[in-house]
Order: sequence, then structure tokens, then C-alpha cells
Amino acid sequence: MAPRHRTPSRLIEGKILEAALGLLDEQGFRALTVRGIASRAGVAPMGIYNRFESKTGVYDALWIEGFERLAATLSGVALTSDAVEDLLESGRRYLDFALANPSYYRLMFMGSASGYAPSKEALRVAHGAFQVLLDAVRRVQICGYRTDVSDLDLAQTLWADVHGHATLRMLGLSFARDPDAAYEVMLASTRMYLTAP
Repeated sequence: MAPRHRTPSRLIEGKILEAALGLLDEQGFRALTVRGIASRAGVAPMGIYNRFESKTGVYDALWIEGFERLAATLSGVALTSDAVEDLLESGRRYLDFALANPSYYRLMFMGSASGYAPSKEALRVAHGAFQVLLDAVRRVQICGYRTDVSDLDLAQTLWADVHGHATLRMLGLSFARDPDAAYEVMLASTRMYLTAP
């Protein structure tokens, strides 16, 4: 009898998370049940309980992975001599992330609609993504711009601006003839605000 080879746990976890993302993208939050995820992943429901404890554990894993990807995207901005433009490029990268990762984005920013509440660890990772933005804002302020506003308030406001545009695009509520051009208008307004005397 040939020896049985067990699928490595990490591969199974990856299949489970991929299945959950697929269900979320195709059918919405209601489809994210343990049985639904298990069926799509080709594993027994107990496999989800053993690895993630519950559906909430699957949500947490996806939330963490999503915010880690967002942080990596924002951190990928090459620094130049123009700190303001570098910050605006972070805004472009944010929109690119949202449009390229709709399932992650929905879970990260619209997951509360399903009753999901992130764990402390998940919130810590999300804060790490915000920290990348905060560092970019502090760099702008070191250059002498908008020092009249606290770094936290400024970073939160800028995040709300880009998040609002990205979310409206994802929900199909962007009525601009050219959504990309409208986004650049918002970034140009941000530059004017940041560099105003």
C-alpha cells in the first residue's frame, strides 16, 4: 500500500481563504458560511474549525492579509524630493489597490455590514497600514507644509478622501465622465490644500 501524503496545512489554509474570497466576490457576505467556504475549498467543515476556529477566524485572516497587502502597496512608493507628490502617489496606489483587490477591499472596509468585528490583532495590522500614510504625512510636515494641523488629523482626513473616491468607484456610484480624471482633480485639490501658505 502506497503511503498517504497529507496536504500541508498552509496549502489547505490558502485554499480556504481563496474560496472565501471567491464567494465574497461572487455572492456577497451572506455566502460566507463555514459550510459554503468548506464546500468551495473542497475540505470538510471541521478543517475550517481546526485552522481558523470559526468563520470569524477566516474573516480575520483575510482582513490581516488585505491590510498587509495595502501597507506593502503604499510602502512601495519611491521617495523623491517632492514629499507632497509622494503622498499623492500613495493616494493613487490606494485606488489601484482597491480596484485590483475588490474582495479584500469589501471585507476590509465593508465587513461590518456582515456583523464581523476584527480582532485586536487584525486591528493592529490595519493600524500598520495607516502608519505608512502617517509617516508620509509627517514627511510633508517636516518640509513645512500644513504644520497647523495635527499629523493624525491630517492623515485621517486624507485617508477619508481617497477612501471615499475608491469606495464610490467600487459601488458604481462614480458619476464623473472620466473617474480617473476626477480622482486627479481631487489629488490636485489636495496638493493645493497641503501647500497653501
